[in-house]
Amino acid sequence: MFNAAQSDWSSQFSLTGDPDLHWIETIDKHYDRAQIKDLIGRSDPEDFSNDYLIVCCEFGALLGHVLKKLKPRLQWHYEWPYWESDLRDPKTNNIIPPFHWAVKKMSEYGVDDLFWEKVPACVSMLDRKTEV
Repeated sequence: MFNAAQSDWSSQFSLTGDPDLHWIETIDKHYDRAQIKDLIGRSDPEDFSNDYLIVCCEFGALLGHVLKKLKPRLQWHYEWPYWESDLRDPKTNNIIPPFHWAVKKMSEYGVDDLFWEKVPACVSMLDRKTEV
């Protein structure tokens, strides 16, 4: 899913290099209420490969990649279906659910959250927890 995200969004948004916070910011800013409404409107809930599901999964994979890049000690905990997978911090025992974050972004609940700020805030929180 991460490879698909990297391929899809590098061409759609002219992003280059290894995905980082700039990628998240670009996608975060693109998917505003109007874009998300359009995305939902063109996505058939009966189709497992609908655009909404693809975007949520790709954004979740991207969030997870960048989180792990910023905090390499994070470990993927794989589940089925794969969007139930999460990142776990062995030092703090915190669990970070990037796919759930992505669904929140693509819904009313989190549309206004700034995920390009949330990711470094999460990393900072993990750092503070290990300082104690």
